[in-house]
Amino acid sequence: MKRFCLAFVLLAGVVSFGFGQDVSVKASLDLNLTYSNQKNLGTRFRTYDELGHISTFALELLTDPGLRIYIAQKLERIPHDADDDPLDAYYVERPGIWRVGKQYYQFGSGSILRESVLAVRSNQIISAFDLPLDVTAIDGGTGHTNGVVIQLGRNIGASLAIGSHFAISGTSLDYVRHPEQAPGVGRGFDRVYGLNFKKTVERISYSMEYIGLRQGATALDRSDDLYDGSIHLQPDRFHSFELGITYDTLQEAIFYRVKATIDTPQRFAIVPMVRFRDGLFYDLSVALEFKL
Repeated sequence: MKRFCLAFVLLAGVVSFGFGQDVSVKASLDLNLTYSNQKNLGTRFRTYDELGHISTFALELLTDPGLRIYIAQKLERIPHDADDDPLDAYYVERPGIWRVGKQYYQFGSGSILRESVLAVRSNQIISAFDLPLDVTAIDGGTGHTNGVVIQLGRNIGASLAIGSHFAISGTSLDYVRHPEQAPGVGRGFDRVYGLNFKKTVERISYSMEYIGLRQGATALDRSDDLYDGSIHLQPDRFHSFELGITYDTLQEAIFYRVKATIDTPQRFAIVPMVRFRDGLFYDLSVALEFKL
């Protein structure tokens, strides 16, 4: 909490005194209450879901010069997570141009490899091809994620991460492992390669993604390849359905997921999901998502 207050005061002070402009403040709550039943682990109730989406309380500051300040406090830390910071994110940005602070780096779709790190990010457009280019320089400290992440493109994209200790957080690789199974500090990979594709036709979206994990930090971190494909259907504004399949070459296993989202006018959604591994039950979860 002290770190949260200090970050808030410093960032707000930079804007209000450095720019001499009015600041508008918005508070939000992203609450993810999840009941889950995992094979061989029984049932549990948590404030993060099986895909590593955690609950946060956030403050957002907007300034006249066009700067945005964002600070998000975790409501619960994922057990054994490499990220022991009580804050999920805190950064200053000029939206679409640059961002400085703790943030989720951009890699592929952001669904498989997704980690919050201390970083500087630059967003550019390669004008000759009208392609977005994101470059993120990361400094997470000893045993944590360090290096550079490059993403070219959006709906059709290629990504590269070079450095050390990638994929160590409970928010990553949750298509093929539970959030609590993240390896933690000192583990992970030095190289990660990615390709992603997404196409939307009316109410149906199709997506595919490949991620290659290479040069493990320890003998336990063996090279791996993940192949994922999904179909997302949204028949109306209140209902959506997803069918996904992920092949993990290291585990030699196929993971299936069936997920639904039922929105309500009261700003909360019911999100049931069931997953199978090689045709056998893997886990079942029901999440109540509140966004206030």
